[in-house]
Amino acid sequence: MTTTDRGRRPQNGDRPHLPSSNGPQWRARAHAVEVTAADCDLLVDAASGLTIVESASKRGASIDAVKAQRRTLMLKLDARNMTHAIAVALSEGLINRPPRGATHSIR
Repeated sequence: MTTTDRGRRPQNGDRPHLPSSNGPQWRARAHAVEVTAADCDLLVDAASGLTIVESASKRGASIDAVKAQRRTLMLKLDARNMTHAIAVALSEGLINRPPRGATHSIR
């Protein structure tokens, strides 16, 4: 039986922390789930620097709804945080890199 880095047995919800050399493993799992257009919009917002509050305002959604969507998206992409989710999305071609010097605005 293996143990985690904290010396305890792995639990059901434990996700392995893969070093960058194992990137193709988590990338392959990203293809096994459906990333929706709304998920991609949220990734673009985050990559553009919008906060959760700004994303919620832009969508007419609650802050809690945006937080829940971000958590679900990170699980879909097996990402540790939103920065990691953006990196996965960029490397998988789910979103395009914003033009250099692009800024965001709320309408």
